[in-house]
Amino acid sequence: MIAMAVVSAFVMTAAGGRVWPMLTTSHDLGRIHVVWLVPAVLLAAVSMLAAAMLQRRVLRAAGVQLPLSSMAAITIAGNAVSVTLPLAGSTAGTAFTYHQLKQHGVDLPSAGWALAMSGIVSTSVLAIVLGVGATATGDGMTSILGPLTIVAGVLPMAALVASFRWPAVRESLERITQRSVARVRRVSRRGAAPDPRSVSAAFARVAGFRLGWRAATMSAVLSVINWTADIGCLAACITAFGVPVPWAQIAVVYAAALGAASLSFTPAGVGIVEGALAVALVRTGTPADVAVVAALLYRAISCWLVMLVGWVVYATMRRSSPSRPTIGLVTPAAIDDAVVTMPLLQRSA
Repeated sequence: MIAMAVVSAFVMTAAGGRVWPMLTTSHDLGRIHVVWLVPAVLLAAVSMLAAAMLQRRVLRAAGVQLPLSSMAAITIAGNAVSVTLPLAGSTAGTAFTYHQLKQHGVDLPSAGWALAMSGIVSTSVLAIVLGVGATATGDGMTSILGPLTIVAGVLPMAALVASFRWPAVRESLERITQRSVARVRRVSRRGAAPDPRSVSAAFARVAGFRLGWRAATMSAVLSVINWTADIGCLAACITAFGVPVPWAQIAVVYAAALGAASLSFTPAGVGIVEGALAVALVRTGTPADVAVVAALLYRAISCWLVMLVGWVVYATMRRSSPSRPTIGLVTPAAIDDAVVTMPLLQRSA
């Protein structure tokens, strides 16, 4: 907890050190239309809520009912853990979510399937959103890349879901999982390797889950809301400075920010995502000074503010459960459980 708090404080301090001088020296700050900050914050909140509702809907398909308030708290706190820690953030966030779902009575196969499936749906929908946006630019090469993005994003996810039901593929995943869990337990000195029969039983249960058409449609709709609300937050931040939103290229600009975030080695992508986003905006014709402050404003709302709220929720969850001293922590047991389905989550997390 202390280590995470230190890292989080570093992120906020570093972000503030970058943002405040640039904002206070920019002549565009006086031109900001404060009224646009309201929809920007609301859209960021809608994006996070849709992500929580997506996971909750997939859990329902696995026969698990979880209150929306609990799922929202787990999602926003897990997001804070994930974005704060560089490099290992995705694994830590997954382990945190596993641990929280277990505290709410969700068994490991259901939790693993829900996280994997929601990640697959989210990744596929993102590929479609970005692909359609790239095609809409009308730019030769970018338009060509649009359909390719959709194919490259959707087909592997569909193949992953289908192949998991093939016995040969499932056996390979079981062996990978057994070795991974055994390695984690050996490093953490937590005992012998897991019983192969228990791993096989868990995978058999996961393979037996089905996401019906109705649940799949609702999950896809929630994922669309999740991504488009975040893009809408970016558009509101650009509009706040009185310049036109480059709607034809907005998906490409957003993709640049996502790409920078996925390759970033700094906590929350501080400095890297903002730079990539500003450069992408400039290439659309947005004035450089406006591009910089708009990128910083978008990140301040969609990342740093959301992350701060997430850590507040994290602390509240710990304080409200004094009888569970490890709640919310990325413990060896939580990592053990997370590794069980990590082969499925590596691409979608």
